[in-house]
Amino acid sequence: MNLFFVINSLSNKGGTERVAVLLANLFSKFWGGDIYIFSRDRIDAKPAYELCDNIKWNKVDVNAFEFRNYLQCFISKEKPSYVIFHNMGRLSLIMSTLLKGNARFISLEHVSFLSRKWYLKILIRFLYHKFDNLVCLTESDAISYPVNKNKIKVIPNISPYEGINNKYDISSKKIIAIGRLTEQKNFKALMTAWSRIQKDISQEWSLEIWGDGELKAELEKFIKDNNIKSLYLKGTSSNMSEIYRSSSFLVMSSLYEGLPMVLVEAISFGLPIVSFDCPCGPKEIIANDNGILVENGDIDALASAIKKLILDPELRASYSINAKIASEKYTSGSILDKWRKLLEI
Repeated sequence: MNLFFVINSLSNKGGTERVAVLLANLFSKFWGGDIYIFSRDRIDAKPAYELCDNIKWNKVDVNAFEFRNYLQCFISKEKPSYVIFHNMGRLSLIMSTLLKGNARFISLEHVSFLSRKWYLKILIRFLYHKFDNLVCLTESDAISYPVNKNKIKVIPNISPYEGINNKYDISSKKIIAIGRLTEQKNFKALMTAWSRIQKDISQEWSLEIWGDGELKAELEKFIKDNNIKSLYLKGTSSNMSEIYRSSSFLVMSSLYEGLPMVLVEAISFGLPIVSFDCPCGPKEIIANDNGILVENGDIDALASAIKKLILDPELRASYSINAKIASEKYTSGSILDKWRKLLEI
């Protein structure tokens, strides 16, 4: 099997990059063949996550259209069996113009259709028929795409922390949120919710936001201007497993997602979750027995849910047990079986 992965970057420390590396490594381990990854990274870039030595990473520091032409040459020369595009926006639209020969083209959609800009939705309607398959991360996202439904497959992401055997720390008073400091993650809404409950909870409790991004200075100013206590922007970490392990629960305030990896990772550690019911993903991870799903954008409801978990340790303990059970859906064995059927290996 000769397989190409195409992604905008492997050097950014995000969920899409983690999934691409995890899939590439697992495909290489279990199915063999030549696996190439193509990205628009600088020649001196390092992968954010460790790649197997036998995977060939081609870094092409050019614009999107030059990248498309470079890839066309490689497809014509190497004649891959499959080309999988890790799409976060316009990548698959540009790549739909490639001449694929005998290769099967698969677009793996990391962002929900409903969150796309209106003009991208129109282009998807006209260009996505060129793909042999469209892989969505959730059932709710799959029904949104205006393409032949027979081409659409639902394959969730694999948890990078499957099989974690740790005891939930019921005594922890640390709440976490994780993600790039961007508009999508909607951290101001979370900060506002946190500020509304501080007078009602013990000062021992804290909220840590892990991640970096272009809104860091703006969020720091928001915290200062609103005099929000026990709220910390922690930056990035090379040991996220310890952060999950030592936390009480995770909160997600995103405007939209594909399948939020932070939720998949959190339940692998048995963490309860509080989240907006944004499109798409949270409602397929969070059931009534492992977390609290609140109406999208309702800051008061988010604040109330956070306060409820803080004040009810027995509920947190119950949610933790069920979170571990829910995480079994995202094991490598289960997900790889779905990919095996799709690729007919």
